[in-house]
Amino acid sequence: MNTMKSMLEEYSKTKLKNNYNLQSFIKIVENWERIVGVTVYKICVPNFYYNNIVNITVLDSIWANELMMKQVTIIKNIKNITGLEVVSIRTKIGEIERDDNVIVNKNKETEHRVISEDNKQWIFNTMTDANIENEDVKNMFENALREICLE
Repeated sequence: MNTMKSMLEEYSKTKLKNNYNLQSFIKIVENWERIVGVTVYKICVPNFYYNNIVNITVLDSIWANELMMKQVTIIKNIKNITGLEVVSIRTKIGEIERDDNVIVNKNKETEHRVISEDNKQWIFNTMTDANIENEDVKNMFENALREICLE
């Protein structure tokens, strides 16, 4: 399953804090429906952005092929909507779980753990730099970053 938390975990804890592409990844996720359109939005999610390449998880090989045929359009849309340079997209087949609602931490173990001041500052800086306009997306990312810092 591909939740916001699992997408961010692909960066891994160490890479996530040092990855300057996180804000770019957030821009792509925040605008994904506009970038690919309503139909394609339902069958795939971006899950990684690194070295100007967007990795996308897609439901099956037929849709993966469709995305590759639309690669030029998707890259142009990313550039026009987010201002980001993308040189290519890559697809992988996997399950898609839309978490369009805010992530809620239901793990009782983490409720008693405290986020360090350094991690709080990092979360604040990351969210400020990302400048996310959509409140639902903003809450999703902030909650996912908090969960990662608690692990």
